[in-house]
Amino acid sequence: MNHEASKILIVEDVPADAEMMLYELRRAHLCADSRRVAEKGEYIEALRDFAPDVILSDYTLPAFDGLSALALRQQMAPDTPFIIVSGSLGEERAVEALKSGATDYVLKHNLERLVPAVSRALGEAQVQRDRRRIAQELDAERRLLSTVLDTSAALVALLDARGRVLRINPAAAQACGVSEAEALGLHYWELFAPPGDAAMSRAAFEQLLARRQVPGASQTPWREVNRQGRVILWSISGLDGGGAQGESTVLAGLDITEHEAAKERAYMLSYYDALTHLPNQALFRDRLRMGLMRASANGRHLVLVLIGMGRLRAVRDSLGSRVGDLLLTEAAQRLNALAPKEERLARIGDDSFGLSFEVDAQEDLPARVNAILALSRQPYMVDGRPMVLAGQLGVAVSPGDGDDAPNLMQAAESALHRAGELDEGGIVYYQPALVGRARERLLLESELRDALSESADAPHGGLALHFQPQIELRSGRIVGAEALLRWQHPRRGALLPSLFIPLAEESELVLALGDWVIRRLCQQAREWDRRGVPPLRYAMNLSARQFSHPDVVERIRDAVAQSGFDAQRLELELTESTSMRDPEISIEVMHRLREMGVRLAIDDFGTGYSNLSYLKRFPVHALKLDRAFVKEITSDPDDFAISRAVVAIARQLRLELIAEGVETRGQLALLADAGCDVIQGHLVSPALPAAEFEALVRSGYQLEVGGRQPYRRTLLSVEPSGVDAVPLPRWLRENGYELLRAQTPDEAFELLATHEVGVLISDLRRPSSALAAFVGRVHGMYPDVVCVTLSGEAHEAPREHARRRVLARADEQRLTAVIKEAFANYEAERVARH
Repeated sequence: MNHEASKILIVEDVPADAEMMLYELRRAHLCADSRRVAEKGEYIEALRDFAPDVILSDYTLPAFDGLSALALRQQMAPDTPFIIVSGSLGEERAVEALKSGATDYVLKHNLERLVPAVSRALGEAQVQRDRRRIAQELDAERRLLSTVLDTSAALVALLDARGRVLRINPAAAQACGVSEAEALGLHYWELFAPPGDAAMSRAAFEQLLARRQVPGASQTPWREVNRQGRVILWSISGLDGGGAQGESTVLAGLDITEHEAAKERAYMLSYYDALTHLPNQALFRDRLRMGLMRASANGRHLVLVLIGMGRLRAVRDSLGSRVGDLLLTEAAQRLNALAPKEERLARIGDDSFGLSFEVDAQEDLPARVNAILALSRQPYMVDGRPMVLAGQLGVAVSPGDGDDAPNLMQAAESALHRAGELDEGGIVYYQPALVGRARERLLLESELRDALSESADAPHGGLALHFQPQIELRSGRIVGAEALLRWQHPRRGALLPSLFIPLAEESELVLALGDWVIRRLCQQAREWDRRGVPPLRYAMNLSARQFSHPDVVERIRDAVAQSGFDAQRLELELTESTSMRDPEISIEVMHRLREMGVRLAIDDFGTGYSNLSYLKRFPVHALKLDRAFVKEITSDPDDFAISRAVVAIARQLRLELIAEGVETRGQLALLADAGCDVIQGHLVSPALPAAEFEALVRSGYQLEVGGRQPYRRTLLSVEPSGVDAVPLPRWLRENGYELLRAQTPDEAFELLATHEVGVLISDLRRPSSALAAFVGRVHGMYPDVVCVTLSGEAHEAPREHARRRVLARADEQRLTAVIKEAFANYEAERVARH
């Protein structure tokens, strides 16, 4: 056996003997380096520093001995061969040395044995080192494998030829609900199969074992639910015999319970609505396609009903998304309870559902559809109050309205959209003409996008801002204007905002449209400043979508900065509903806008969700009284009271009150008397193009403003057309009384709004329910006015009230007495009031 040259440590006190040993070893190329020592200290140092491959030691030394050297070798270098080379060594000493761990011994007079002994010792040492290394590597692999098995999430079990568990890792034991010790010795089917399935599982397992013995046969993983309800994906492989256990099988599994649950969740998210748990539009369209095939095969019709929940968007805007979601969920539950199992219900939009079902030609389709509409319009309870969502239905029937899912859906969508355009909603059955309407809407949307791409007012075919003056009632002068969007359509001429603003909201164009408006407003205002137009403040409406956008403040800041317009003259109007969607966030955004210097106003106040506790926290400058309350302020006691209450709220909160929609002098008079600050409306001017508005401002326009005319002992006579005039006594004019006449209640209310009337005479000689109700409304608004009614009856009715008199005959003497008494009563009360 050849060995590489080694390092030799010689423990010898006679140098000549050491040289003889080295001579033999060098001849055999076994010595690369050597060191000789004769004392214990040198020996220990050499073992530590020289690290010899073999030790040759004399048995007896003057200051040391071979057995002591051997003992130190055992402690410090037990794997290093130790050969005793001595001049004389008895048999007993030789045996003792070998028992103590010596590798061999050689006599000095027989050194020809030295080379074979060293060579053999080095070889055996190498073998021992290799065995030890292999053993260590195997032990490390066993520990690693054991660690992997013990910590792996995979389920692993070692089975014997009969399917009994020889070893099981913690993951597999835990999945079975037993300890590792309890699992040992149990059969696979006893441990892993679900209750009642042991026999079936055993048969399947034995088939797998038999298949595993067929050369080249592949093993297909299988899925099984264990006793704990966990879903396991198993695979099997074999270990050939030869060990103590004979042939064995490795069973490996993955617990895919969470994976399958995640797949189920992903499927639900992809095909079901998270809020209502109904199928979504994607799944509904797929089922609609299959339903059409089935209905066609059965010779039946498939009906598609799209159900729109009207007013749901308004509910979300005013009461918040939480209430809107609750209403939508309850609507889904109601519809689901109505639909039999063979009918298919889905949520197909933010506030719409789809329902499909089969009918025979003879079935009463309108009755079924009417039942759906009635259900959608049943009231919902919100905070203890009933609320009705005006449902709309669009209906399409196959095959006449469409023989495939896309066409049938398009037909139903066209019908639903038409139903939404009706004032009261309702049911619309598809007609071919509706497709033309849908195409027109798509075309209009495209044209609106084109119009938005223009960066400035276009005299033909573009977007433009018109400006409606705002008048300060204290001075009658123009102090500002509201910018209102107009569209001069290239095909259809001037379009009202009501025709394209809803379209912008539906198509997500409202953000771009809002950005265009504020940029154009700031540019126009800055241009007027440069041309010397008197400085005014300019207001614009901020949509809910704009206000809720994360970048709303930055967008407005950029528009103001790019134009150079003074932000303190910009007023942004927010509806109550918009500001109350998330009040805390609204307050934060308002503060950021106010820090820029922008004025803020609550628009349409009183029509939304009014919460005074939040209103007092909103950093706004003004409230805008909605035109709905202004329109009938002169004739409706409720609107009259509401308008005065809103003015009072603004006063208490130190906010400016702006009334919009003012069209008559009567409305102006009542608002002025109530303390309104600013008005706008057709009484002053409609919204004007920029050039016309500029001309109006430069003209120095001033509105003649005044409240009700002071008291002049005024009598108002209401005489319907076709009835002889009431013969009012001549002494009224002769004594300085003011006489007013009206033919209709509306005319009378206008005069009551502009004049302080003491006595009102209404002629009911020709009965009229409108005039009868008129008297009651007058007393609701002007309780101090004394009303005298001419009944035309043959007798006088009993007195109903201190301020109401009914006369049977209208002779001058009697009428004079009643009028004198009425004025006396009114003026006495008037003195008491003042």
